Amino acid sequence: MSAVLGNQVAAVIQQLGTVEGISQDQPLLAAVARITANLDTALDATTILNQTDKVLLRQAGAQVAEAVRADDKAGATARLEFLQRELTTPGRKGFAVWNADPWRLLEIVLWGLAGVLVNKIIVSGWWLRSQRFYREGIVMHVAHLVTTPLLVLVAVLLLSLASLKISAAGSEITLDISSPSTMVVVAFLLGTVSWPLWDFIEGTARRITGPQE
Repeated sequence: MSAVLGNQVAAVIQQLGTVEGISQDQPLLAAVARITANLDTALDATTILNQTDKVLLRQAGAQVAEAVRADDKAGATARLEFLQRELTTPGRKGFAVWNADPWRLLEIVLWGLAGVLVNKIIVSGWWLRSQRFYREGIVMHVAHLVTTPLLVLVAVLLLSLASLKISAAGSEITLDISSPSTMVVVAFLLGTVSWPLWDFIEGTARRITGPQE
Protein backbone atom coordinates (compact mmCIF):
# COMPACT_ATOMS: atom_id res chain seq x y z
CA MET A 1 0.00 0.00 0.00
CA SER A 2 2.86 2.41 0.79
CA ALA A 3 4.28 1.91 -2.71
CA VAL A 4 0.88 2.66 -4.28
CA LEU A 5 0.43 5.72 -2.10
CA GLY A 6 3.95 6.89 -2.86
CA ASN A 7 3.24 6.70 -6.59
CA GLN A 8 -0.05 8.55 -6.17
CA VAL A 9 1.61 11.30 -4.14
CA ALA A 10 4.41 11.66 -6.69
CA ALA A 11 1.87 11.93 -9.50
CA VAL A 12 -0.10 14.66 -7.69
CA ILE A 13 3.10 16.62 -6.94
CA GLN A 14 3.92 16.54 -10.65
CA GLN A 15 0.34 17.52 -11.51
CA LEU A 16 0.47 20.50 -9.15
CA GLY A 17 3.36 21.92 -11.14
CA THR A 18 1.30 22.04 -14.34
CA VAL A 19 -2.15 23.09 -13.10
CA GLU A 20 -3.35 26.64 -12.54
CA GLY A 21 -6.32 27.29 -10.27
CA ILE A 22 -5.89 24.00 -8.44
CA SER A 23 -9.08 24.44 -6.41
CA GLN A 24 -11.13 24.21 -9.64
CA ASP A 25 -9.29 21.25 -11.20
CA GLN A 26 -11.61 18.28 -10.77
CA PRO A 27 -9.08 15.53 -11.70
CA LEU A 28 -6.65 16.98 -9.15
CA LEU A 29 -9.33 17.15 -6.46
CA ALA A 30 -10.27 13.55 -7.19
CA ALA A 31 -6.62 12.45 -6.98
CA VAL A 32 -6.20 14.19 -3.61
CA ALA A 33 -9.40 12.54 -2.34
CA ARG A 34 -8.05 9.12 -3.39
CA ILE A 35 -4.81 9.77 -1.53
CA THR A 36 -6.70 10.74 1.62
CA ALA A 37 -8.95 7.68 1.43
CA ASN A 38 -6.09 5.28 0.69
CA LEU A 39 -4.01 6.84 3.45
CA ASP A 40 -6.78 6.28 6.00
CA THR A 41 -7.16 2.67 4.86
CA ALA A 42 -3.42 2.02 5.07
CA LEU A 43 -3.09 3.61 8.51
CA ASP A 44 -6.02 1.59 9.86
CA ALA A 45 -4.40 -1.62 8.63
CA THR A 46 -0.78 -1.04 9.61
CA THR A 47 0.71 -2.17 12.92
CA ILE A 48 4.16 -0.69 12.30
CA LEU A 49 3.32 2.92 13.17
CA ASN A 50 2.23 4.11 16.59
CA GLN A 51 -0.83 6.26 17.18
CA THR A 52 1.12 9.53 17.17
CA ASP A 53 2.61 8.77 13.75
CA LYS A 54 -0.82 7.87 12.41
CA VAL A 55 -2.32 11.13 13.68
CA LEU A 56 0.48 13.14 12.05
CA LEU A 57 0.05 11.42 8.69
CA ARG A 58 -3.72 11.87 8.78
CA GLN A 59 -3.24 15.55 9.60
CA ALA A 60 -0.85 15.89 6.67
CA GLY A 61 -3.41 14.29 4.34
CA ALA A 62 -6.13 16.64 5.57
CA GLN A 63 -3.80 19.64 5.19
CA VAL A 64 -3.13 18.69 1.56
CA ALA A 65 -6.86 18.74 0.82
CA GLU A 66 -7.30 22.06 2.65
CA ALA A 67 -4.37 23.66 0.78
CA VAL A 68 -5.74 22.53 -2.59
CA ARG A 69 -9.20 23.92 -1.80
CA ALA A 70 -7.55 27.21 -0.77
CA ASP A 71 -5.48 27.41 -3.99
CA ASP A 72 -2.32 27.18 -1.87
CA LYS A 73 -0.06 25.35 -4.30
CA ALA A 74 3.10 25.80 -2.19
CA GLY A 75 1.41 24.52 0.96
CA ALA A 76 -0.07 21.51 -0.83
CA THR A 77 3.28 20.65 -2.39
CA ALA A 78 5.10 20.93 0.96
CA ARG A 79 2.65 18.60 2.72
CA LEU A 80 2.68 16.11 -0.15
CA GLU A 81 6.49 16.05 -0.08
CA PHE A 82 6.29 15.41 3.68
CA LEU A 83 3.91 12.50 3.04
CA GLN A 84 6.20 11.16 0.34
CA ARG A 85 9.19 11.20 2.69
CA GLU A 86 7.26 9.51 5.48
CA LEU A 87 5.90 6.82 3.17
CA THR A 88 9.28 5.97 1.69
CA THR A 89 11.53 6.58 4.74
CA PRO A 90 9.44 6.67 7.94
CA GLY A 91 10.70 9.17 10.49
CA ARG A 92 11.97 9.02 14.03
CA LYS A 93 10.01 6.19 15.57
CA GLY A 94 11.87 6.34 18.87
CA PHE A 95 10.96 10.00 19.35
CA ALA A 96 7.51 10.02 17.80
CA VAL A 97 6.00 11.56 20.94
CA TRP A 98 7.86 14.78 20.13
CA ASN A 99 6.11 15.08 16.76
CA ALA A 100 2.75 16.15 18.21
CA ASP A 101 1.67 19.17 20.25
CA PRO A 102 2.34 20.10 23.02
CA TRP A 103 5.49 17.96 23.21
CA ARG A 104 6.65 19.22 19.81
CA LEU A 105 6.67 22.77 21.20
CA LEU A 106 8.59 21.66 24.29
CA GLU A 107 11.19 19.97 22.09
CA ILE A 108 11.70 23.21 20.15
CA VAL A 109 12.23 25.08 23.44
CA LEU A 110 14.73 22.47 24.67
CA TRP A 111 16.75 22.61 21.44
CA GLY A 112 16.71 26.40 21.63
CA LEU A 113 17.99 26.13 25.21
CA ALA A 114 20.75 23.77 24.06
CA GLY A 115 21.77 26.28 21.39
CA VAL A 116 21.94 29.25 23.76
CA LEU A 117 23.88 27.16 26.30
CA VAL A 118 26.50 26.39 23.65
CA ASN A 119 26.64 30.09 22.79
CA LYS A 120 27.07 31.14 26.43
CA ILE A 121 29.80 28.57 27.10
CA ILE A 122 31.80 29.78 24.10
CA VAL A 123 31.28 33.49 24.84
CA SER A 124 32.02 33.12 28.56
CA GLY A 125 35.18 31.15 27.79
CA TRP A 126 36.34 33.89 25.43
CA TRP A 127 35.66 36.62 28.00
CA LEU A 128 37.45 34.69 30.75
CA ARG A 129 40.46 34.15 28.50
CA SER A 130 40.64 37.84 27.67
CA GLN A 131 39.99 38.74 31.36
CA ARG A 132 36.91 40.79 30.46
CA PHE A 133 34.25 38.68 32.23
CA TYR A 134 32.32 40.86 34.71
CA ARG A 135 30.05 39.56 37.45
CA GLU A 136 27.27 41.91 36.33
CA GLY A 137 27.19 40.07 33.00
CA ILE A 138 25.81 36.97 34.73
CA VAL A 139 22.37 38.65 34.87
CA MET A 140 22.43 39.08 31.09
CA HIS A 141 23.44 35.44 30.59
CA VAL A 142 20.59 34.21 32.80
CA ALA A 143 18.14 36.48 30.97
CA HIS A 144 19.24 34.98 27.64
CA LEU A 145 18.84 31.44 28.98
CA VAL A 146 15.24 32.21 29.94
CA THR A 147 14.11 34.32 26.98
CA THR A 148 16.01 32.89 23.99
CA PRO A 149 14.28 29.46 23.98
CA LEU A 150 10.91 31.25 23.86
CA LEU A 151 12.15 33.48 21.03
CA VAL A 152 13.34 30.34 19.22
CA LEU A 153 9.86 28.82 19.60
CA VAL A 154 8.23 31.90 18.05
CA ALA A 155 10.78 32.07 15.22
CA VAL A 156 10.48 28.36 14.34
CA LEU A 157 6.69 28.52 14.31
CA LEU A 158 6.89 31.55 11.99
CA LEU A 159 9.32 29.78 9.68
CA SER A 160 7.24 26.59 9.65
CA LEU A 161 4.40 28.45 7.95
CA ALA A 162 6.35 28.44 4.67
CA SER A 163 8.86 26.32 2.78
CA LEU A 164 12.30 27.83 2.24
CA LYS A 165 14.06 27.41 -1.10
CA ILE A 166 17.85 27.73 -1.20
CA SER A 167 19.70 27.90 -4.52
CA ALA A 168 23.38 27.02 -4.59
CA ALA A 169 25.68 25.99 -7.45
CA GLY A 170 22.79 25.67 -9.88
CA SER A 171 20.76 23.34 -7.62
CA GLU A 172 17.70 24.18 -5.57
CA ILE A 173 16.95 22.78 -2.11
CA THR A 174 13.53 23.10 -0.47
CA LEU A 175 13.47 23.08 3.34
CA ASP A 176 10.21 22.22 5.06
CA ILE A 177 10.63 23.64 8.58
CA SER A 178 7.54 21.74 9.73
CA SER A 179 9.48 18.50 9.25
CA PRO A 180 10.57 17.35 12.77
CA SER A 181 14.21 16.69 11.83
CA THR A 182 14.58 20.10 10.15
CA MET A 183 12.74 21.82 12.99
CA VAL A 184 15.17 20.70 15.69
CA VAL A 185 18.19 21.72 13.61
CA VAL A 186 16.75 25.19 12.99
CA ALA A 187 15.81 25.55 16.67
CA PHE A 188 19.35 24.71 17.80
CA LEU A 189 20.98 27.05 15.29
CA LEU A 190 18.65 29.91 16.18
CA GLY A 191 19.42 29.39 19.86
CA THR A 192 23.08 30.14 19.26
CA VAL A 193 22.36 33.66 17.90
CA SER A 194 20.37 35.61 20.48
CA TRP A 195 20.45 39.16 19.14
CA PRO A 196 20.07 38.39 15.40
CA LEU A 197 17.11 36.20 16.42
CA TRP A 198 15.44 39.12 18.19
CA ASP A 199 16.07 41.37 15.16
CA PHE A 200 14.42 38.74 12.92
CA ILE A 201 11.29 38.50 15.09
CA GLU A 202 11.05 42.28 15.48
CA GLY A 203 11.47 42.86 11.74
CA THR A 204 8.88 40.19 10.90
CA ALA A 205 6.40 41.71 13.35
CA ARG A 206 6.90 45.14 11.81
CA ARG A 207 6.27 43.79 8.30
CA ILE A 208 3.12 41.94 9.41
CA THR A 209 1.61 44.83 11.33
CA GLY A 210 2.63 47.46 8.76
CA PRO A 211 3.69 51.05 9.41
CA GLN A 212 2.61 52.48 12.71
CA GLU A 213 1.32 56.03 13.13
